[in-house]
Amino acid sequence: MVARGTLVGKSVAAVEKTMQSMNPFQRTEDEYFRLKGQLTAGRITQAQFDSALKDLMLRDADGRYWMIGGEHGTWYVQDGSNWVEQNPPVAGAMPPPSYAPEPMRRSNSTMLIAAGVIVVICLLGAIGSLLASNAGILKISLGDTATPTVAPTVVTPTIAAPSATIAPTLTISSTLAQADALILQSKFADANTIFQQSVQADPTNALVFARWSRLLNFQAYLELRQDLSRLAVSNAETASQLAPANGEVAARLARAYSWNGNLDKALTAAQNATRLAPNSAEAYAILAEVLMNNNNLGDAETAAARALQLDPNNAEAHRSQGIILSAKQQTSTAIVELEKAAQLEPDLALRWVDLGKASLTAKDYAKGTAANQKALSLYPQATNALVGLGTIYLAQKQYPQAIDALTQATQLNNQSYLAFYVLGTCYLANNQCAQAIPAYQKAIELNPKANAAMTALGMCLLQTGNIAAARQAAQQAAAIDPNDADTKALLASIAAASATRTPTRAPRTPTSAPLTLPSATPTPTIAPGSYVTQLRMEPPAPRGGQEVSFYATFLNTTGGTQYYRWLIHIYRADNLRNSFGETSAQTTNITAGTAEQKALGVWRVGVGTCENFVARVDWLDESKKATSFTKPDGQVYELPFSTCP
Repeated sequence: MVARGTLVGKSVAAVEKTMQSMNPFQRTEDEYFRLKGQLTAGRITQAQFDSALKDLMLRDADGRYWMIGGEHGTWYVQDGSNWVEQNPPVAGAMPPPSYAPEPMRRSNSTMLIAAGVIVVICLLGAIGSLLASNAGILKISLGDTATPTVAPTVVTPTIAAPSATIAPTLTISSTLAQADALILQSKFADANTIFQQSVQADPTNALVFARWSRLLNFQAYLELRQDLSRLAVSNAETASQLAPANGEVAARLARAYSWNGNLDKALTAAQNATRLAPNSAEAYAILAEVLMNNNNLGDAETAAARALQLDPNNAEAHRSQGIILSAKQQTSTAIVELEKAAQLEPDLALRWVDLGKASLTAKDYAKGTAANQKALSLYPQATNALVGLGTIYLAQKQYPQAIDALTQATQLNNQSYLAFYVLGTCYLANNQCAQAIPAYQKAIELNPKANAAMTALGMCLLQTGNIAAARQAAQQAAAIDPNDADTKALLASIAAASATRTPTRAPRTPTSAPLTLPSATPTPTIAPGSYVTQLRMEPPAPRGGQEVSFYATFLNTTGGTQYYRWLIHIYRADNLRNSFGETSAQTTNITAGTAEQKALGVWRVGVGTCENFVARVDWLDESKKATSFTKPDGQVYELPFSTCP
């Protein structure tokens, strides 16, 4: 029989061994010496050794960061500004292992990180006939992560190296957590800078592109910018190509597609997200939104209920419930849900814009005004909040205030159809058709298929006595939507007005030709295809050592969306066969019409003598073969430029 003392001694030894294995500092030291042995034996290179050490940074229970030095295995702690040599704490000083952030290991396809945030959009419906589409903001946790992780709350962006062998830096998860925190504070410009730097540092990290897509969707929603929405799709598709089995990436892709109107693709991606992340409330909230946008309210309710069941304190779960209740005309309970979402994320401007929309629907104008003003205080560039304010003032017949808010909106974003349309409606309601006409014309220029703006323009033209132009506008509106009640009423009014007049000359034959706007210019006939019509650089005259960004303007005359994986190739002027440099490749959806897209990454000008270069926009096929985009005349588009020291 084994003596009791022996059993106790063995038990203590076993506990000590277990505690030692649980101590992440001990595990890190063990990993360090394993790597050091491989380096000494020549099994790994110095660069591989240094890269591996960067992933061994730890964070203790007090929030301090620790790094093991490369030369002798010496420990250093971050004191807020410098790395100081110090022995690590005992095992008990670390958080419990199930909650401690694991050292990150960089991969070309996946990476474990803290939960992120995604965004959704609701285009505000103006009084009478403004159309709305739903959106929101979601936190997506990874479906392939069994152990929850906690993002560091303190991040030091620049840290001096404690040794000559390795310069410790924070992991990519800490960097993304910092960007997430900035986004939730509506500090989008600062977060955008972090994403740009992260892509340059690691262009193969899927989560960087996925989180960047979310940021772009936030801005697209608040600023009513379709170009940012399209760029969000491009980034989300890049992330999906890098990590097709990642739950968060699938959810970001679903949101980007939903915002951009690709509802079939959005549904596929959202269903994939819930499969990959079955315990994610945010994934189900995104699915609920997509189902609702696909007119499947029953399944949307089920998905929203599942989101709340998984996490009753999740802001996006409450938002999805709120928009469904609003669709069911249960406005008071919808507002309660959206208020809860705003309380959970009070510094996120989008939450307040959503609440403003629901309050407008419920005719709670005081609450809607306060919500939109709160959004503007958080993000002054929020065109959407100004449109919301203008619409609330319009509903209360406070025309001067409405016109002031909407004029500000058009000044912030002169490419927003919605802002110009609601501004025109304010003028029309205030019997100011002379001012309404140019606003409606601009709205039609931005959206030629807008039946509502075309009909309203016809109403104003009729009021000013221009029956011929009013008829032309009404006929084009009818060609867009022959069943629209307002358009039918306008045609009847025009017929009645024509009958009361005594013609002084033969009446003109009605025509259904497209309405010609004063600002419109004839578009030459171009063969269906995708072309590049302009390529510009920033800075336009780069000097040696500067980083250069490229912006390509695409023209799509196919009538549908085209997808290209493209990049910029730079050639020396005396050698156009072999490229001298290039930007990163990216996948972009090029919608019908003209749009400018920024190339991914930058190109750095070398230091030396003056040189002449040529830049081309190329697309890659499945075998990565590059083909240059042409101009509409069939010639390859080239941008010659020079650099000097």
